[in-house]
Amino acid sequence: TVGDVRGTPSAFLQFAVNEGFFEEQGLDVTVEANPGGAANIPGVESGEFQIAGSNVVSVLLARAQGLELQMISAGTFGGESPETDFAQILVAEDSDIQGPEDLDGRSVAINTLANIAEVTTRAAIQNAGGSHENIDFVEIGFPDMIPALQDGQVDAIFEIEPFVSVGLNQGLRSVLAPYAGTEPGMAIGSYFSSDAYIAENPEVID
Repeated sequence: TVGDVRGTPSAFLQFAVNEGFFEEQGLDVTVEANPGGAANIPGVESGEFQIAGSNVVSVLLARAQGLELQMISAGTFGGESPETDFAQILVAEDSDIQGPEDLDGRSVAINTLANIAEVTTRAAIQNAGGSHENIDFVEIGFPDMIPALQDGQVDAIFEIEPFVSVGLNQGLRSVLAPYAGTEPGMAIGSYFSSDAYIAENPEVID
């Protein structure tokens, strides 16, 4: 059982299951979609998941805090340009937020706090010449962000595909591509497991 982030990451993984790629390797894989990589860490710790996907920041933080987890494979990568980035910070069509420099002092929805969404939002704004010290990050799941923005609960949302396309089709505007704005083509996701499972199941990990 593999936990992964709801949206592009879990969709990619489920596609691989549906196409029989894992079956060809002798693996019976079930995908469990979750709000964010940080939510997958307790699942691997408890044994609910044998492997899970997470943004690299959450796994590094978990390891630094003494959890016996380690990355076993690369996951998703960001786009090489803002146009090809699968993550975008979206605002309402009539919002006075026109660019990354306008996000400081505003509320921005991210899927889980203290993860790669927060790190790359800050970095991309800084790279664009703006300030980020006073952003109020609010934890909301990717599927729930667009309604929250439309209801006025937050000023901007950090979305990934397919929710970016949904939002744009509903008239939302992109003001920042956080992954590409931090570093084009950067590693976003990883798959990880527990030290114990890796030691006991080397063939599965390979």
